[in-house]
Amino acid sequence: MEHLNYSRQIAKQCMAMLAKPSIDPETRKIVSDVAHFHKVSTKFVLPNGGRLYEDKELRALDESMPLRLPYPYLCLEYPSIGQDRPPDKPIGFVNGVPEYEQENSLVAPKRVVYAREQSSHIVVTIAFWARDRNVWCIMPECAIPETGYLDRGVTFSGRPSIKAAFKTQQLPISDYMDEIGALLCFLNVLQCSNVHVTRSEPKKAGRNIKAALPFDTYHVLTIDVPVKNGNGAATGGHRSPREHLRRGHIRRLADSRRIWVNATVVAAGRGAGVVKKDYALRYAS
Repeated sequence: MEHLNYSRQIAKQCMAMLAKPSIDPETRKIVSDVAHFHKVSTKFVLPNGGRLYEDKELRALDESMPLRLPYPYLCLEYPSIGQDRPPDKPIGFVNGVPEYEQENSLVAPKRVVYAREQSSHIVVTIAFWARDRNVWCIMPECAIPETGYLDRGVTFSGRPSIKAAFKTQQLPISDYMDEIGALLCFLNVLQCSNVHVTRSEPKKAGRNIKAALPFDTYHVLTIDVPVKNGNGAATGGHRSPREHLRRGHIRRLADSRRIWVNATVVAAGRGAGVVKKDYALRYAS
């Protein structure tokens, strides 16, 4: 896993702005808050696009129960590399999320989401790297209610509508939906009973390097995968005539627990499966 250090870059920019006496009070409060969020947040790196697992229905979340963060302050960092768009198809939006963006024209290739619990809401602050201006931009905060945050009666391409309150109406709601979606996707996976948080130290960061350029300590999600046989392979049946990928998914058990069933490649004929290690795996004893 590559340590991005996006939040550290933002904090450095914020400290430089705070050193200027001419900064207006409103801007000073915003950048001071973000510098504080960087200092106190537990940080996670998400894969490209910010989705650990694309469960459009967010099946592990129950919006009738209070939504909780795993830490008092949370920071999610991820690159947004975009997708190739057919030349005859314009850029469209799905629940506010860009459906297609070309990498060479992506205006915000780096994204950061800060989140904290406050007054029956999850308060979210979003920052992104503006490629054209070569600067980090901080958006006005928004808030997700702890309960009733999804409207499953209104869907966009299979995704439930997300409810959120915004501090300012100057920016369109669509500007927030990619990052809010990444946060809810993260919390959705974290609801699974066999998903755990582990620390991840940066690779090739010796004592001298750390002293010269401090690195943030990140965390990753570890998934416990039950051992099926001696070599950890799953077994298939007569309904697996050809090799295929059985996608990972969330399963709700009879006792209401949610568990993660990891993706498996089911081999042709014999039905033997191989776990695809897209995440950190720890085999359960």
